[in-house]
Amino acid sequence: MRCTKMLLLISMTSVAVGLLGRDRATAVNPPLADPPQQADADKAIRERNELRIDTWKKVEYRQTYPSELLVSGHFDEHGMFKRFPLSTSYWMPNWKYTYAVNDPIVTGKLEAESVNFQDINTRIPGSTEEVYEFRSGKLVPGLLAYPGRFVPTAGGKIISIDEYTPKKGATRIYNLPGEFLELPKGETSKPYSTAVDKRGQLTKRKITWYRLESDTDRVVGLIQNKKVVAGKLDVNGTFIPLPDVAAVARPEGAATVEVTSGSLKMVIPVINMMPADKTVFEFHGLTSLVCGRLRPDGSFEPTLGTSVITLSDYMFYVDVTRDPIYNLPGRLVVVKE
Repeated sequence: MRCTKMLLLISMTSVAVGLLGRDRATAVNPPLADPPQQADADKAIRERNELRIDTWKKVEYRQTYPSELLVSGHFDEHGMFKRFPLSTSYWMPNWKYTYAVNDPIVTGKLEAESVNFQDINTRIPGSTEEVYEFRSGKLVPGLLAYPGRFVPTAGGKIISIDEYTPKKGATRIYNLPGEFLELPKGETSKPYSTAVDKRGQLTKRKITWYRLESDTDRVVGLIQNKKVVAGKLDVNGTFIPLPDVAAVARPEGAATVEVTSGSLKMVIPVINMMPADKTVFEFHGLTSLVCGRLRPDGSFEPTLGTSVITLSDYMFYVDVTRDPIYNLPGRLVVVKE
């Protein structure tokens, strides 16, 4: 009986000590706020970096209705996605590595501009990422769920874009219409609300929209082995020689040449004869244009460091009258300006 009472006393004493220890721990170690040094460092980052709105910055966006597609477009000044009128859609589910700006990054918080595609797994059903959604200068906290669905966090605090610290490891703003740029030394960032009008002028950029009017029956000339061979371009821009037309001597300084097919004489353009310092693109289908130049012998030389782009990118970003596609199977027709 005495043993039982002693055990009970020991047990009650242990519980009391545990509760006391817990209370003391809570009192001695309260939840830590950001140290003053960190708060000052974040403030300095905000003062050195200013949001520059760019409502024509191209992004890839995962569209889920009526089917899952990857489309090209841009975010307007309010953070709403708008698809480019002539953008190409891609059916994405079977791609091993696919990335859209509204896909959750499930490997951690990475800077959007330096994403390693191999580190992103956007095909895990139910994967999510804590993000901010940009809405007219305000940031709404929430979860980005695959595929491409933003869910605001209940009880989450909505903050101003001016309160956001654009540093490594910061929560990503998945639909930011622009980027944070570091200001020159001595300059301090302006509040977003006072710079809206200045930034809004960027949305008035004049855009000319084109469409490709295909023509695979046009006869053209291509310089090969110091002669001009007559042929046609297929839908992928591949040159197909005409067997019944003899090659002719390369013209000196002329952009056209006369060829004969039976009793028919034709004057055709020589498509790969341009100044060596002129930027041109080589067409390999709607999704593959390579930037480069034409050498004096007519061969195409890609430019180091440039990226392969789509035809929709070319029509949107490139001056089509200045930097032509030399082997385009057709012509670009203005849709609207």
